[in-house]
Amino acid sequence: MVLLTITVDSRGARVTFIRYVPIGDRHPDFVVLPAGVAWRTDPADAAALRASYERTVAAAGRGPGIQPIPDHLLSAAMLDMGAW
Repeated sequence: MVLLTITVDSRGARVTFIRYVPIGDRHPDFVVLPAGVAWRTDPADAAALRASYERTVAAAGRGPGIQPIPDHLLSAAMLDMGAW
């Protein structure tokens, strides 16, 4: 999923900010899950979802005009401590 912020002014319309939701697909049923938060409900796939999030962010990028949702994942240590 992509969320676009579009600014319209006298020069026309333009995309000024992009937010995107990295996803992962669960096997074997191929249900699409938001990789940044699905580990909360499907902890068995936490490592696969983290890897999917990291691959997506590496490909799509992050910067002043583009950010993933959520911005960052909790560290594996925080997950092990139950910090969510």
